[in-house]
Amino acid sequence: MRAKLAKILMVIIAVVLLVSLAPTNVQIAFSSENGGKIDVFTQKEPYSGKGLNMPSDAFGPEETVILYALVTFNEIPMQNALVVFYINASSGSSFVLTGRADINGIATVNFTIPTPPIDVDESEIFGTWNVLANVLIENTVFFDTLTFKVNWLVKLLSIRAIDESLIRRTSFGIGGDVGFEITLRSIAMTVKSITIAIVIQDELNVPVNYTEIHDFQVSPNEKVVIVYSKLYLPKWSHIGNATVYVSVLTAPVAEGGVPYCPDIYTWFFITITGSLKVSFHDAAVVNCTPSAKSVEAGQSFEVSATVQNEGTEIESFNVGAYYDEVLIGTSPLVLAPYSHVTLDFTLNTSLINPGNYTIKAAIPLLNNEADTADNIFVDGIIEIKSETPIIIHDIAISNITISSSNLYVGDLLLINVSIINKGTETEQFNVSAYYNSSIVETVHIEALAPTVQTTISFVWDTSFVDEGFYQISAIAPLSDDVNISDNICTDGVVEIRLPPPHTHELDILSNPISDVTFIINGVDARTPYSAILTEGVYTIVFPYEWVDSTTGKHYVFSQWEDFFTDPTRTFSLVSDMNLIAYYEETMYTLEISSSQGGTTGPSPGNYTYPYGISVTIWAFPHAAYEFDHWTLNGINRTENPITIFMDKDYALSARFEAVLFLTYRLSITSDPILSVEFKINGMNYTTPYSATLHEENYAITMPSSFRDFATGKLYAFDHWEDSSTNLERIVILNQNMSLVAYYEEAFAGWFIPEWFYLLLPPFLVLAILLIALLYRRRRRKEEESFYSGWTAWYYCRDMRNKLSRV
Repeated sequence: MRAKLAKILMVIIAVVLLVSLAPTNVQIAFSSENGGKIDVFTQKEPYSGKGLNMPSDAFGPEETVILYALVTFNEIPMQNALVVFYINASSGSSFVLTGRADINGIATVNFTIPTPPIDVDESEIFGTWNVLANVLIENTVFFDTLTFKVNWLVKLLSIRAIDESLIRRTSFGIGGDVGFEITLRSIAMTVKSITIAIVIQDELNVPVNYTEIHDFQVSPNEKVVIVYSKLYLPKWSHIGNATVYVSVLTAPVAEGGVPYCPDIYTWFFITITGSLKVSFHDAAVVNCTPSAKSVEAGQSFEVSATVQNEGTEIESFNVGAYYDEVLIGTSPLVLAPYSHVTLDFTLNTSLINPGNYTIKAAIPLLNNEADTADNIFVDGIIEIKSETPIIIHDIAISNITISSSNLYVGDLLLINVSIINKGTETEQFNVSAYYNSSIVETVHIEALAPTVQTTISFVWDTSFVDEGFYQISAIAPLSDDVNISDNICTDGVVEIRLPPPHTHELDILSNPISDVTFIINGVDARTPYSAILTEGVYTIVFPYEWVDSTTGKHYVFSQWEDFFTDPTRTFSLVSDMNLIAYYEETMYTLEISSSQGGTTGPSPGNYTYPYGISVTIWAFPHAAYEFDHWTLNGINRTENPITIFMDKDYALSARFEAVLFLTYRLSITSDPILSVEFKINGMNYTTPYSATLHEENYAITMPSSFRDFATGKLYAFDHWEDSSTNLERIVILNQNMSLVAYYEEAFAGWFIPEWFYLLLPPFLVLAILLIALLYRRRRRKEEESFYSGWTAWYYCRDMRNKLSRV
């Protein structure tokens, strides 16, 4: 079972291997089909494996296997055909060899069977090997298989030291015989001629006796063979343990014979006493072969029987050949030990009824025969057939029916073809159905018995034909057909028409915007879109970018409802469909950064803005730094602030530089008056003013008028020393400068300084408080005068303290 599965697997693998190298429209066929044929075989005649899926004779280790593959087409050798040989060993390992056919159509490869290493299980090499040979002919792969066994071709199975009663003994005396029973078998399909070598070594490893049995015939096909032999123990043999070794050789040693397999051995004890004299009687039918496997009644055939003396004595007996239990003939025979002879018996079948008969050869039992199991050899079955009748080959197509005569393209048409065997033989043939001259299908009929009718169904798929009219026919060719006119039959005409178009609703939306223009099969359209369309393939192209005409916002395509991200989409409309194109508003990133010495507004960082927004950024230098320039996407800009229109991603960097300050002397005075208050950059100062300042711009503001507190005179600003008349003056201090503000006296009048109005309210409050204090003090003085003075003196008392004075 395991070998059968391995063979099936080997066939599948090899076919796939060859098909993978061939065009895609190849077919697989047995060698007997379609005119092509391949036959794989070996050099092992007569059992080389010729014929479809036949086995070959066995091979042994270190033997070269030559594989031949005969490739023919219509019996003509196919020169240069490339053959693949797939070899599968019994262990499951495999390899491939290829060969090209020669002028005779034979491709040849070879390999050698390895010898199993000592430390490896023999089953890795020994077992059944399988070979598959494939060839490609006319886009069809033809193959054949072959099997053969690998093992020791002749193998020693056992050896026993025995006495004349076939009983195993462990000791034998000097001066007597030692009997041996040697068991072996052959895996070959033919009888093998071998040499058997036997040697006895005593305890000192000294060979004490040796013999060779030449030209010994071994039955084929793993039949167990038992050989009996004896050797004399010389009296000088060393007493003690002894070992007997047995080898089987391809020829006598003197003729260059080599071992068929490893030798075997057994031991026994050599004693001084207990010597024996032994003899063995044994005859065997080694082989029985008829000259034919099948004959017609009245014909004669030969039966060859090979008989061998496998004992130690001369034997005489009769040999008989039989079909079933009926004697064909006998022959008397006298055979020396280990000799053999082949006898031929002739059987005339004139008086034998047709049928199957078992062929065998037999010899009678000998007196005291050691092995009687091999006295009969059964070859197998021979067929005796009746005289050949008149043979008629006649296949006829009796009828063709079709399921319909009107179809649409794509419909299936059932074609039933009825065939009858009008001849006398069981036929094997092909039946093909056609539309016009194109083939629908070919079906192989393996066996159609005489007078039997069968109906074959073909299915024609019209998907790939044009509309029109087609004639349906069938053909069943058969070689040697006596009436080929009825091997072809035409049914009629089938009309193939185009099917009516199928329509489906297609809805296309865009989200979150609408009114997006797109193209469907080259035609402009807008979302939302809804239409009833014919079934077919459509390509939709949406724009990757889109500007909403209402809001002015920019959008980019994101994905479809099935997460497909390509705005171009091709699909088959075979049912109603709803498609949605998703867009996302375009957002761009503004990356703001600054160098040391300043910052920006907005502060440095990443900001996201939609398309079309204008962003203004300021640069603010720190103390002792000044703004130098911007770097916008690698381009320097100097304006501050800078405004960016967001139509893509931008990277903006502000660059600040440290300032190297220069100082100059600034002197400001007023004429003809001094102490005039003025401002520099918003700070109050008075004339005359002198200071050392950094180089930069300064705003100097003088009052429009000024009153001299010393004289009370009012002065009005007239002009600067450079004749400019603006009260505010911007100077660029890039050198030492002296400025003079000229005033002129204004018209005379009451002069009330500004501080008077500031001090008047507190003076009024103080005056009121002072008057109140003076009034209170006066009342107090009047009260005190009543209690003091002459009044108090008159009454002699202190009125204030209400005390009497003594």
